[in-house]
Amino acid sequence: SEHAYIHASLRFEGKKKHSGLDERLYKLIALEAVNALFGETGFAAEIDVLAVGKDTSAIFGVPKLKLQDFWSALSLLSSFDGRSCMFAVHQVSFSLLTFSSPHSDDWSDFLLSNSSNREQKSS
Repeated sequence: SEHAYIHASLRFEGKKKHSGLDERLYKLIALEAVNALFGETGFAAEIDVLAVGKDTSAIFGVPKLKLQDFWSALSLLSSFDGRSCMFAVHQVSFSLLTFSSPHSDDWSDFLLSNSSNREQKSS
């Protein structure tokens, strides 16, 4: 696979969660993190939010060569929308099938239906 996948969640300071944490908002926050670290043209790669789970964690897809840069940008994000926050990276893999283990039932349906489509696109 030409892609790397990151399972991560966004945690905000305080007890309140950010309402509406969906694929669109995760992508916006990830792009803001990347732009803050590398500028608008410094990253120059597509960021995909493949799914957001019931626990509001997300699976991101990025080109394999950009994994370290993307992970750094997520790790260094400290605020969004005026609120202190941080990304917690739970797992990194070069295969989507890694996420369909007995411990990640939330992702199994999505991954089984989408992994072959994603891998066909990269060939």
